Order: sequence, then structure tokens, then C-alpha cells
Amino acid sequence: MKVSILAASVFAITAAMPSYSAVNYTELGEELEIMNSVLETSLRQSSESEAIRFRGLDTSYLAGQGVVFEVATSRGTWGLDFDLRQFIPSAPEAPLPPIIVGDGEHNLVFEVEQEWEHVIEETVRGFEEAFREVHEQMRDVRADAREISWEVRELERRKRDLNFEARTADEERKREIQADLEEIEIELANLKLRQQELTEYADTLEAEQKAQIEKQQQARLEADKAFLATFEEQIGDSLCRFGAGLRALPRDEHISFVLKNFEVNEKRKPQDRVYVFTQANIRECVQEKISADKLLEQAVVYSF
Repeated sequence: MKVSILAASVFAITAAMPSYSAVNYTELGEELEIMNSVLETSLRQSSESEAIRFRGLDTSYLAGQGVVFEVATSRGTWGLDFDLRQFIPSAPEAPLPPIIVGDGEHNLVFEVEQEWEHVIEETVRGFEEAFREVHEQMRDVRADAREISWEVRELERRKRDLNFEARTADEERKREIQADLEEIEIELANLKLRQQELTEYADTLEAEQKAQIEKQQQARLEADKAFLATFEEQIGDSLCRFGAGLRALPRDEHISFVLKNFEVNEKRKPQDRVYVFTQANIRECVQEKISADKLLEQAVVYSF
């Protein structure tokens, strides 16, 4: 685990807060190395078969705030098994970021970072390109249908004119008009049939596109749900088994996990998913007074 001290941050914190010299940063750094290794092994093994994969850990300690564990992950195809998979790129391996143990005290923060913002963008562009082609096809089909509607209106107008003329025409002209009307009826029937076919085809394209989008969204939700279930199980188990190993961490600090950019809001902007645990609750779990599930229930969880 790479350890470094951020002098500017330490200076700013020292100026604004009481001294935290009682914290043994060397000892805390060594303890965090062990915890980092435990978490990395657990998360890597548990995500091998998931659509969202664990990629690496980054740890930092914030004076008066705690320790931050950043877990880099990447997404595959979100478990898609239909044709649109070809438009979803595989996420590249992300290099492991350096782990920083800074000066200060009070709180353990695990921050999980997902290196797939660019994957989202690439995927969105791929879907947009594919759907743009379908939209263009639907636009052309509906344009043809509208043109046929115009032709139908013209024939209907021609039909009305001929019927009006037939009222005062002689017998010979009436026979000519009747022949013209029969041809118009045949042409109208063909045009309306073609118009119906085009409209139904456009509706089918639109319905298929909507179904593909919904299937992709559902696949992503299922991938998120599966990953979160495994992730929460692993961090809960790790805290309950090894949380007592961070003896150098002041007892009034918190342990927080942050899944960075794990969720996407309605504006397609990535959001973090944050878990905040108190050491008091962790100690109860270590002492088997509460279960790992109860520990997770007591955590503050939010998106930001």
C-alpha cells in the first residue's frame, strides 16, 4: 500500500482543529495495509462472475474524518444476451491508483470508485447510434405513409370532382367517368393497403426499439442489484471479522464506504453510493452482539 502525507491538508486541518498527535499514523498505516489486503482479496474473488467487476483499492485517511477505501470497478455488458450487446464496449482495465494515508484522525471511510464513466458514455453513444438508425428508418417509413396520405386525398378530391361532373354529363361522358372512377377506386385501395403496411411496420420498429431499451435497462438494474448484494455482504463480513484490527483508529470515528459513480441520475450523471458506519456498531458486530445484516441496516446509506 502506497503511503504519503499531504502537507497542505495537514496544515489546514491543524490550523482549524485540535491536535491529533495521539494517533500513531505509522501503526494506523500498517493496520490499513492489512485491511486493504483483506478487502481486495474478498472483493476480487466475489466479483469474478459478476457483470460488474472489482478492479482495485485506493485508501486514504482524513484527519477528523477517517479512512477512505476506494474500490475501482468496471462494467461489462451488464449481462445483456440480446443483439444490442454488439454496441456495448468492454471496459478497459483501470490502473490501480495510489493509496494515501494522510495526517489526522477520527473516522474510517472506505471509498469504492467505479472506473466506468467513460464506459457509460461509450455505451450511450453506441445505443444512440443504433437507435438513431432505427429512428431514421421510422422517419422514412412514416414520411412515405404521409406521402401516400397526400396521394389519397388527391384521388378523393378527383373522385368528388368526377362524381359532380357526372350529374350533368351525357351518357358517353358518364361511361368515361365511370371507368375513371373504377380506376381511382382500385388505386385508392392499393394506396390505403400500402399506407397501412407502412404504418404497421413503423409501429413494429418503434415497439422493438422500446423493448430493447427496457431490456437493457432491466439488465443493468439486475447487474447493479447483484453487485450491491455481494458488495454489502463482503464489507459487512469484513468489518465484523476484522474491524477490531484497526486499533490505532480513534473510537469516535466512522468507517465509510463510497461506491463512486455507481449510479446514474435522470440526467445521466454519475452519482456516488455512500455507506457510513459507526465504530460502536462495528464493535458490537465484532463481539457478535449484532449480525452483519444488522450492521448494514444501521449504516447511513445515500447517493450523492
